[in-house]
Amino acid sequence: MKRPFTTVLVLAIFIFTASLLSIGQVAAQESQGLDVTVRNVTKGQPLTPPVVIVHNGSLVSLPEDPEAIMGFAALAESGDPSAFVAAVGEYEGVKSATIVPVDGPIPGGSEATVGSISAMPGDFMSVISMLACTNDAVAYGTAAFTQDGGGFAMSSGGVYDAGTEANDETSATVPCLGGAAAGLSEGLGEGMVVRHPGIEGKADLTKEMHGWDGPAMQIFVTPAGEAAPEAVDFGFTLENLTSGQPLTPPVVVVHDPNIDVFDYMSPDELDGIDDLAEGGVQVDLVATLNRTPGVVWVYGIDSGGPIIPGATYTEGKLYSVSGADVTLVSMFACTNDAYIRVTGGVMSAGGVVSFGGPATAMVFDSGSEANDETMATIPCLGGPEAALSEGLGEGERSLHAGIVGNADLSKETHGWTETTTARMTLHAVGMSANESPEPAPPATDDTPMVEELPEPAPPVTGDIAPGGMVLLAMGVGGAVLIIAGEVFILASRRQRKEVAR
Repeated sequence: MKRPFTTVLVLAIFIFTASLLSIGQVAAQESQGLDVTVRNVTKGQPLTPPVVIVHNGSLVSLPEDPEAIMGFAALAESGDPSAFVAAVGEYEGVKSATIVPVDGPIPGGSEATVGSISAMPGDFMSVISMLACTNDAVAYGTAAFTQDGGGFAMSSGGVYDAGTEANDETSATVPCLGGAAAGLSEGLGEGMVVRHPGIEGKADLTKEMHGWDGPAMQIFVTPAGEAAPEAVDFGFTLENLTSGQPLTPPVVVVHDPNIDVFDYMSPDELDGIDDLAEGGVQVDLVATLNRTPGVVWVYGIDSGGPIIPGATYTEGKLYSVSGADVTLVSMFACTNDAYIRVTGGVMSAGGVVSFGGPATAMVFDSGSEANDETMATIPCLGGPEAALSEGLGEGERSLHAGIVGNADLSKETHGWTETTTARMTLHAVGMSANESPEPAPPATDDTPMVEELPEPAPPVTGDIAPGGMVLLAMGVGGAVLIIAGEVFILASRRQRKEVAR
């Protein structure tokens, strides 16, 4: 059967296009070379050279048994990571373990970066480092490299007691004070890895100099050569827009914008959400979020009591990083287990901080308690605290259907609409929701009136290029052969016709 030349041309174009799509698939599947930056956010706790572990999710949390990983005690007591790196590199699901190349401990307020870390979307990057002015405390945290992140990820590292050495805080056992190396205190620790209680200041360490508040380090994953995001301070104002729903003191989370840190179906998948949603209790939820990949900071806000209907609460200064999302959750106190959730963003470019506009909260049913709306189970009506109704709820999170008014609550007093829940406004430190930051200074000779466009990004090279170029060459070559073959056939047919004449 004869095929017209146009048909062959279309076929060739199709093959060429398919080869380009194949290049994109290879790029998505192959690993990327990334930079990982570790930032010390303590005041006076040096961090020993950190270890970056790329894995499939098998090491999101540290094991409870300090003897589960060979070399863990040496790292936790002296900061020597060599045996730990060798051991963890053999773990199933671990792709690489790399020591950040620094000459010594990373001081408070400083950071260090390791390059050429290979990872694929879906991988996790955990970082561990010893707090050098402790007996056996380690900072540990995990960032998630998502498909949507574009090579960017952020997280933090909370502080854990390795349980391998007693916390006597003496100069004889603390490395930064000249204490002995690891291995001299075997069997004298608590025997279990737990959250560190903090510096007590009972011997040669002090809370003021060596203590910490929250995580000890922040973790940033960026494309090769890109700087880690800068620190940003911000404030927020929360307005209660309801007519009869008090808001409990909120929990505020600064997190990776590509990760939904409140993504759960069953309430038992997010430990502490039931306590917050049933009684406004923050403690367990804050602890859970502090060890969740993608979380940078967590704040249990002390608002001095419930935020009553029509009232506002302003928090003057919290810490974030440029590009992070800020999510706030709080209980509607005149419900069984409803909580609000609202998210905003913080950006900084050239020292100028910008915020998204005011955001209105959505209301969720946590699924942890049945919505019977009775006085015995509603906090604002004198009901008991959270966690007394475990297993009696719907069992899954959903958007709240609203107040039914079938018992001791009423739609008129305690109900809400989509636009009358609560509103969060992020703003500069020391300002309120109704104030605006100072306008940008006028352009000068050194400040161009028209924004300068950045140089275009160079094409992707490295591991992705060879596979892509092979496919491209095959596609183009195939198209050329098909077209050339068809031209040859057409020419032959014309020649035969001329001979026949």
